[in-house]
Amino acid sequence: MGTISLGYYPCDSTGDGEPPEELLEVEDTKEMLGKEIFFNVKVNECKNLPMDLCTNVFVEYIFKHEPENVYRTEVFNGKNPSPVFNYSKLHSVDCINDYILDYFTNENIVFKTYGNPAFGGQITQNKAQVTPAKQAMAPAQ
Repeated sequence: MGTISLGYYPCDSTGDGEPPEELLEVEDTKEMLGKEIFFNVKVNECKNLPMDLCTNVFVEYIFKHEPENVYRTEVFNGKNPSPVFNYSKLHSVDCINDYILDYFTNENIVFKTYGNPAFGGQITQNKAQVTPAKQAMAPAQ
């Protein structure tokens, strides 16, 4: 559902908070230690969501290294089993350490899709005849 592209330059550079023009490839991920990285998360669309759970859908994700930040797409209003988000968010990590490198190398970023159940039917009230208790208990003849 999401794609991640990595780019980096040294942490001690005088970066202006913008990613480098060209993404630098690394042969060994250990080369990224001590570097600043930028990565872009894209959530383009969802497909074939259950019809009974596809109202006002949105996607949410967090990163293990910053659990206090919850990122989410805009809500796709209405009922649609294949909503299109075209969400894109540039993220950065100031300085890659062993913990973050291990997380990006060996673990997953979890994307959760949320939707509301469809409540479209009419509620009908059954108007049954209620017999008063005295009449219901009358002796049989």
